[in-house]
Amino acid sequence: MPSESPFGWSLAGGALRKRITPTLGGCGPSGAPRSAGPVRTFTVLLDRAGPQPGTTRADSLHYSGPSVGTETGRFEYHFPVPAEPRSGVHDMRLGNTINGLGIAVLVLVVALAGCAGEPENPYPVGSNILLLTVDTLRADHLSSYGYPRRTSPVLDRLASEGVRFEQPAVQWPKTGPSFASIFTSTYPKDNGIVRRVGMPLPQEFLMLAEVLRRQGYTTHAVVANGAVASDFNFNQGFDTYVETWKQELDGFDGDPNGAEAVNLHVRRVLDDIDRSKPFFLWVHYLDPHFPYVPPEDWADRFQDDEWFEPIRTIAIDQEKTKQQVTGIGHGQVLDGRDDLGFYIARYDAEIAYTDFQIGKLFEDLRGRGLMDNTLTVFTSDHGESLGDHAYYFDHGRFSFQTCLRVPLVLHYPGVLPPKVDRAPVELINLAPTILEAAGVELEEQGWMQGRSLTGRMLGWEPAGLRPLGGGLRHQGALAEDRQRSAVQTHLCSLSW
Repeated sequence: MPSESPFGWSLAGGALRKRITPTLGGCGPSGAPRSAGPVRTFTVLLDRAGPQPGTTRADSLHYSGPSVGTETGRFEYHFPVPAEPRSGVHDMRLGNTINGLGIAVLVLVVALAGCAGEPENPYPVGSNILLLTVDTLRADHLSSYGYPRRTSPVLDRLASEGVRFEQPAVQWPKTGPSFASIFTSTYPKDNGIVRRVGMPLPQEFLMLAEVLRRQGYTTHAVVANGAVASDFNFNQGFDTYVETWKQELDGFDGDPNGAEAVNLHVRRVLDDIDRSKPFFLWVHYLDPHFPYVPPEDWADRFQDDEWFEPIRTIAIDQEKTKQQVTGIGHGQVLDGRDDLGFYIARYDAEIAYTDFQIGKLFEDLRGRGLMDNTLTVFTSDHGESLGDHAYYFDHGRFSFQTCLRVPLVLHYPGVLPPKVDRAPVELINLAPTILEAAGVELEEQGWMQGRSLTGRMLGWEPAGLRPLGGGLRHQGALAEDRQRSAVQTHLCSLSW
């Protein structure tokens, strides 16, 4: 006979997975347990009872709990629990009926110690925040993401010392829509910035920089792409907003929108920054964007190297100045070349040059003593199609992975242990993560439509959780979130 329980579960059978991973002590956000030292992660499969006694269906799920209702679907819940529990492993055989349907649930639970309350914010009070973005940067053209050319030694080191996400995706592969989603933590269909650049961001949306300024931060930006110009309201919340194409640099004769010029502007901002307050600094580099024309000393860095592929050629339309699909227009031709390998090598050279300049920026920050107490977030607004799918040197028309997948690294010495997260992640989650680092109290680790990645990076939460409320939400996602949270809370509250 099944034993009784106030939580309404019954045991059916299912799967058990084990995984060893270091986490911190206490209970994670939303009640998810975490422990000091190694843990085993148990997978909890919830299955609805089948039509015949003693059978189960693995294609659907029912859960009943306080104020969460009933939801169908299939999920696997991963809960870190102590490797050597105080009272051993227990299985629960519990009976319940919802709307006349028998519920069969496999719940493998380990007694939990120290699960009272939410975890403390791991970020030091007054942490600075550096958001570093590189335009048009494909993840798979960085060495740390497996690219054979050594395009990114500086960023590779940052990735090795921080949390590198293997499968980040932008909300739409175009600069305006992508940054609109990043800074408002809303999807394009909800903020209205879809597919095109040059669309003003609606001012009713609260921007990341506005919240940080209310939190006592000074807020600064240096940007090199007109798609995020103040004309389109991307300067909301910034005390300083430097648009490189509008500024002059005395004695500098290089590209006014190039990475070196960006660094010079950043240096001026840092010279004037109020060191008595924490700062939020967004630096956006443009260089890998077409046309691929790096400085002369960098232009031929990868031409004819061992990875150069000279065979594939590009169709050039002599009647069109510009074209992206099936070929390129005559106005896009560089140095009279039609071999695809030449353009890819130029793109990679732009990345290498930008990486070098980012190294210069880091040197400047270290010289000012600002790196050790700074959360650095590195990513891109979108990738680039380099002839993939016969789509050349562009982005934004199609949602190919070459355009959606970008790098994402979060780095904070002594706070975020180095790791590689291989699960998918959306950039809509960056704003709540940054706000949590700034000490902003979030509702269920969420802000607007995103969720802080802190718990995921530190092992408090499994990948894939969404926020519970906190702004715009989808009803289906909200029901799923309530269900997940209730399961986590119940498991964390059990003691034996």
